[in-house]
Amino acid sequence: MLRTLQKKGAGMRSITWLNVAWSARNSLEQAVREAVQTAMRDSENPVLALIFSAGDWDREALAQTLTAELGSLPWCGCTATAVFANRKVLTSGLALGVLNAPDMSVGIGLAGTAGASPLAVGGAAVARAIDHLPPLSHPNATGVTSNRAIILFADTFNGSGTDTVRGAVREGGTSVCWAGGGVGGLGRASGRMALLANGRAFLDRAIALAIDLPAPIGSGMAHGFTPQGPALTVTSARDKIVHQLEYRPAIDLYEQIAHGRSASLDGDRLAVHRIEHTFGIPQADGEYVLREPVRAREDGALEFVSSIPEGAIVRLMRSTPDSLIEGARHAARAARARLKASPGGALVFDCDARFLSLGDDFSKELDAIAEALGEDVPILGCTSYGEIGALGCGFPQFHNKTVHVMALPGEESLS
Repeated sequence: MLRTLQKKGAGMRSITWLNVAWSARNSLEQAVREAVQTAMRDSENPVLALIFSAGDWDREALAQTLTAELGSLPWCGCTATAVFANRKVLTSGLALGVLNAPDMSVGIGLAGTAGASPLAVGGAAVARAIDHLPPLSHPNATGVTSNRAIILFADTFNGSGTDTVRGAVREGGTSVCWAGGGVGGLGRASGRMALLANGRAFLDRAIALAIDLPAPIGSGMAHGFTPQGPALTVTSARDKIVHQLEYRPAIDLYEQIAHGRSASLDGDRLAVHRIEHTFGIPQADGEYVLREPVRAREDGALEFVSSIPEGAIVRLMRSTPDSLIEGARHAARAARARLKASPGGALVFDCDARFLSLGDDFSKELDAIAEALGEDVPILGCTSYGEIGALGCGFPQFHNKTVHVMALPGEESLS
């Protein structure tokens, strides 16, 4: 089953338009062929394809089949737990978008090897992507509405997301619009999630997609969590393992604050509790960058998706299904508000943990995003193992349990 949306209206100048298609066919070849053909059918100025895949297809076969169907059109993407095209959510299938833009410049950069420095990997991927673009003649100092965007796909399976994003931002700067997601979960049968670009599937890499447009790009991030309990000092930590909070085993304080009692968590109980609770690092503007605990260790430590530095101040954060959905609505509203034109499409990166937490209500989160952007705005996205972008007035960072919406400028009146 497939769907795509219509092109620009009369009397309007098109800046970008995202044609979206999806397929849930079991056959890899049939799914790719039908999705590509549907997305390309109404494409007049195709410059880029974005691909998100869920399910058990062989990663290399998927990448090769996509290149065979897309031909010389540049493309990149990733595999994920779930993918979505407009309001359709798939845990097995393909979501594909073709960007049409007569005045868009595109660059794709790949970097990394197993064991390489994440800082160097992120920086090299971005440098190779922007090498394909003309120099920015008038950089926008406000950051979130820059005419340049960098979308970063990073392998975060080993907890390297924070440093990979730091390296990328060092190279690309903060005056561009950042988006993207981490790829780090496990597929049901296909092994680790993978990055995809131009005929290949990759692990332990980063892919940067850089685009220049003649109009501002909108960006919005939110999570819907609020602080619960006092501020805590991380008194012992290394990489993504927090051993102590306030000189006590991290698990003890987590349980005490979250549930009003002192008892150590085992792994199964943590998996249940972290649906509602996570940790937040306070920012100067009052926002919180979230860090997701994923494992309770026997020594009383907590293991996180990404690193928390020793000496950091953290607070326990809490959410409800309604607050998560409202967070997504806020992100979409913020992205649309930062556009100067009507939206021509949106890219959404939504945390795996939010998808699992909301369950059947995840469709309500997509509904909220669609309503905030506009009912006819094409949406393409996937779940991610960490989200990339700027929250509030902050600088671009690696986030957990957050949703990011990037709105692309669509149409301007010719009058």
